[in-house]
Amino acid sequence: MRTNARNRTRRRVAHRTQQERREETIGKLLDATIDTLADVGYARTSVSEICSRAGLSHGALFCHFDSRLELIAAAADEVGRRHLARLRAEFEPAENTTAEDSDTLARVIGFLDAAAHSRMNAVWHELLVASRTDEGLRPAVRSVMRRYAEQIETAAAELFGADDYDPVLFRSAVWGLVCLFDGLALSDALDVGDSHPRSHIVRSAPEIARLVLNAAAGGTAPSPKVNAEGSVQEVLS
Repeated sequence: MRTNARNRTRRRVAHRTQQERREETIGKLLDATIDTLADVGYARTSVSEICSRAGLSHGALFCHFDSRLELIAAAADEVGRRHLARLRAEFEPAENTTAEDSDTLARVIGFLDAAAHSRMNAVWHELLVASRTDEGLRPAVRSVMRRYAEQIETAAAELFGADDYDPVLFRSAVWGLVCLFDGLALSDALDVGDSHPRSHIVRSAPEIARLVLNAAAGGTAPSPKVNAEGSVQEVLS
């Protein structure tokens, strides 16, 4: 009877170890795919390059993913998961957080700016641009992006209490900020110089967002004005 118990224990340990090995292999493949996309772009993200960086065989890759495209979609999903995990780790939903909470809003803006300009986010930029003309890639990226968008909106709703706002205006504010910083990151990648002074935009963004969120909450959004330093200020009555 003791022998049977030991055998069952060995089987459980072996099963856990096999699962751990599987997760480790998938993790290496995802990391290698993310690095490859960020370093050399979508067109040159080949199975050989991914496997070389991961230190794994082609067989190991196809043991876990049916195709290169499936792996790339999983890597895009992983980028979104990591962004959201960092967001949730940094910002705990608060009961009374509103658009008037300037400190929280400024911190969120700083997070979005850093995330958009991160090396990892370059993966999103690569895949979004490539999917415009790659009909095979487009459905996979669209599917991942839809899930990511829903998760972003959920996180924003938890942080600021979306029930207090007009849903259309609230979503507009959220996506306006996301697209703003993605656009800045893409422009910075091209090194366009001072055509868009990033520091001024980052400094102005919390006030712009607060104006939109105030309107979404049913308040009156005062007309903004720009001071000498390029920062948007509310018109005080």
